[in-house]
Amino acid sequence: ALALQLLLCEDAERAADLAARLNQCNQDRQNAEQEILARVNEQLDADPARKNDRVLVVWGDAFHPGVTGIVASRLVERYGRPAIVISTHEGEGRGSGRAPDPFDLHSALAGCAHYLIRFGGHAAAAGVEIEEENLPAFRQAINAWAADHAAQPGPVSLGLDAAVTLAELSLSNVEELA
Repeated sequence: ALALQLLLCEDAERAADLAARLNQCNQDRQNAEQEILARVNEQLDADPARKNDRVLVVWGDAFHPGVTGIVASRLVERYGRPAIVISTHEGEGRGSGRAPDPFDLHSALAGCAHYLIRFGGHAAAAGVEIEEENLPAFRQAINAWAADHAAQPGPVSLGLDAAVTLAELSLSNVEELA
């Protein structure tokens, strides 16, 4: 709504105020994302074997629901395998998953649907609702499904915008990219 108000605004002072509020919302989202990512990494570091799961399933109390999908995307980028990030609260979990090609996340969830309250999405992204007590069994089940139906995850593939040689880079170029 704020973004729409900003686009429609004809008063420069009000537009500046709306832009500042939008910027603050974005910074709050980024902070929530970093906090959840840190908690998830602590969880994975505490049990390093989980990093070898075919599907990373992580959960935590009261993760901000608006950023679980973004955190799942970060995990996919880092580990090159599907990831599902679930926020738990009062015995229930809600979360989002992301998956790289060629993994079919929706089919994986359908194969484990008896653990879920509900789910929806498509091959690359999905949302889930689950009873908190079912999370460990769900993690095992989706990994078993992946072992039976999907190829072992390979190395992370990065898309490149441009190729440059080391001689073409300067310190200021690198600082700009950071």
